[in-house]
Amino acid sequence: MSARDIENELRERATRLSRSSANKQQSGTESFVAFLIGKQCFGVPLQSVIYAGRLRHLTPIPNGPPYLMGITLLAGHLISVLDIAALFSLRRPGVADVNSCLIVESGPRKIGLAAEQALGIEEIPHDQISEISLSEAAGSIRRAAFVERMHILLLDPQAVLADPRLLRGHSNG
Repeated sequence: MSARDIENELRERATRLSRSSANKQQSGTESFVAFLIGKQCFGVPLQSVIYAGRLRHLTPIPNGPPYLMGITLLAGHLISVLDIAALFSLRRPGVADVNSCLIVESGPRKIGLAAEQALGIEEIPHDQISEISLSEAAGSIRRAAFVERMHILLLDPQAVLADPRLLRGHSNG
C-alpha cells in the first residue's frame, strides 16, 4: 500500500467517523456488548449484562444438550453457559476456543453466553438497526445491525431465557 493509498484510506475513515458521529446525535443509539461465537457476531443490550470476562473453568453437563456447554462460577453466580450459535443452528466450521463469558439477566433469571472473543461495547445508531426474521431463532433474534463492516445479530435476553429448550430444567433461574 502506497503512502497515497494510506492517506486516502485515513481520509475515508475520518469521513465515515464524522458521518457516524452526526448520525448518532440525530437518531439516538443503543448500547450493546458485542462478542463472537461460532464465527458469528452477536450483541446483547448493555443494560442486561451483569458480568463480562474470562471463562477460567467450565464443568460439562453430563448428557446435556450440545448448546449448553457446561456450568461455571462467575462473579459469585453458578451459571449455565450457553453456546447461542449452537442453540440457533448458526454455528459455522472453524470454531475457536471459548475463553470469555457474558452473564446476562432478565428479571430473576441469569445465563452465561459463551464467547470466543469479546469485542466490546458498540453504540449502534437506531437507523442502522433492522428488523429481521430467523425462523430457528424466532423471538430471540429479531434485529440486526451492520456496523463498520460487521454484521451483528442482536439478542433479546428475555426471549433467550424464555426459550422452551432452556426451560426444561437445564438453565439457571
